[in-house]
Amino acid sequence: MEKFPVFIAIDQVGEYNNTFPFAISWSLPDGQIKRTLISPEDDWEPWAWGDLRADITQLFETGATCREVLYELTNDIEDTTLFCFDEDNETTALETIYAALNDEPAFELVYWTAAQFPVDTEKALDVSNWIRDHNELDIERAEDRVKLMLLSFYELSQSNNIL
Repeated sequence: MEKFPVFIAIDQVGEYNNTFPFAISWSLPDGQIKRTLISPEDDWEPWAWGDLRADITQLFETGATCREVLYELTNDIEDTTLFCFDEDNETTALETIYAALNDEPAFELVYWTAAQFPVDTEKALDVSNWIRDHNELDIERAEDRVKLMLLSFYELSQSNNIL
């Protein structure tokens, strides 16, 4: 059985230092992908969010709480290093989720190309751009970013005979 690194992506809304997560997606070591909406915390003031890519009512009705998200994530993940598409934004979003529980992140987020083997970043980006275009992935969506990282990792692994 192939074992993949764990990739994570978190969608956010808001502006500047006032951003909040509303969806999260991560991969499992077997390549499966999990995703869920995140129910806004009271102090996040979702009604003040300008450009919202999700229905606030839907977030409250079907979104998981930060506690539920972190419980599931920590039960799924064995490693403490997760790979992401945008280190700064994903780290900020993960810190916001943990802060809702007055806690600090238990995971370190690293740019996804660090999960690759001896492949230079430029080649990894070329492969990921081809995969994004070929599969019509929308990198504005957390789930599609995770798919992109998984597919890129797999393609680069096969070309280097790693997996």
